[in-house]
Amino acid sequence: MEIKLSVIIPCYNHGKYLYEALASIDQSIYREQIEVIIINDGSTDRNTNKVIDELNPDKYIIINQENQGLARSRNNGILKAQADYLLMLDADNFIEQIFLSDFFKLINQNINFDALYGNSLFFGMENKIYKPGYIDLYRLINGNYIDACAIYKKQKLFDVGMYDTNMPYMGWEDWDLWLRLAFNNSIIRHSDKIYFHYRVLADSMIRSHNEIVIKDAFQFIYKKYLINLNNVDQIIESYINKSISFKTLVKLALKKLKLNTNFKYKISKKTN
Repeated sequence: MEIKLSVIIPCYNHGKYLYEALASIDQSIYREQIEVIIINDGSTDRNTNKVIDELNPDKYIIINQENQGLARSRNNGILKAQADYLLMLDADNFIEQIFLSDFFKLINQNINFDALYGNSLFFGMENKIYKPGYIDLYRLINGNYIDACAIYKKQKLFDVGMYDTNMPYMGWEDWDLWLRLAFNNSIIRHSDKIYFHYRVLADSMIRSHNEIVIKDAFQFIYKKYLINLNNVDQIIESYINKSISFKTLVKLALKKLKLNTNFKYKISKKTN
């Protein structure tokens, strides 16, 4: 049967959670149309290596590599994948079956999209339902609010350059990718359903970042995309081209004003 979805799971020392992530894929009624690629990113934890070594090679594709970081690990999985669509899943999280069901309904109905994401259920150090909402470029410029756990069209990821391996700090690759997708006219679909469970750990990469790291990451992103008020004007123009109402235009103008006056790290001044 044709492989229609490749699940890419980077794993660095999270072997104790990996079985739960895999189980959430293996129980799918669509399992025969799914391939699972696990990237062991130079794990130093003995149990993690044991868990991965004992996995059935006929059931999972295993990539063992020296530590290369999250961006390169995901890119290696993308390059290995057979399917036209890719699900990014962290080894310490797991998905709901409705995520896969919704995906297969879309492709079986020949509905075109470049990315599909939904809500998440936080557990562990924090317990809540997180609802990111629909894609909003104004909000995205202000900082990332969408998780990596999404299904992407592989060709679109190739078109935008996959994950940036030159990010100054790990943990910001997702924001960078969502910005590139948003700036490149991608068809991004959001569902108001819980698609995955997000494990909140005390030692997660983002939680360990201090104010200096955060500021450096923001400045890297703004310099990379030359984010300034010209960009913000282009966002409004793109909305206008879709024949928006006057009410929506006013809302966008207010968002622009708020972005300019209350920005966390100042946007570059408008250039001629």
